[in-house]
Amino acid sequence: MQRLSSNVTLIFRIFVPTFWIVFLGILIFVTFFTLHRDSFPLNNIWFRVGLLVYYFSGLIIMYFTCWQWKRVDMDSEYLYVTDYLKASRYPFKDIDHVKRSSGFFSFTTVIVLKAPGIFGNKIRFVESGNMVDQLWKDHPELSVHLVKK
Repeated sequence: MQRLSSNVTLIFRIFVPTFWIVFLGILIFVTFFTLHRDSFPLNNIWFRVGLLVYYFSGLIIMYFTCWQWKRVDMDSEYLYVTDYLKASRYPFKDIDHVKRSSGFFSFTTVIVLKAPGIFGNKIRFVESGNMVDQLWKDHPELSVHLVKK
């Protein structure tokens, strides 16, 4: 089995949202419920509202980007997908096509399935360097099933 997704998937899928929710949530809790509001930022309503907007806009951005990423592995028969809580296996005949797009730092790949699976009909992941290209070289028979559109 060969891993296709990058190791940063674990960092952006688990660690960044956890630290965001916990540490910024504690800061918001302290800001709103502290008894000593003598310092300037704590007694300013615009600071507290801005902090809430910053917190929830970060959660929304994370939801639509890194929380959609999955870990993807592949062998000669199946595509294995996990979100670190549940896992699924898809045969290559269930894959409709693969879309690759290059971003600022990495390549994001979307695998579109013919029918929705446990993760929906689109599986998004960040490619791991040259792992995908190496897979095409090692297993040329997979290119019959996975046509890039």
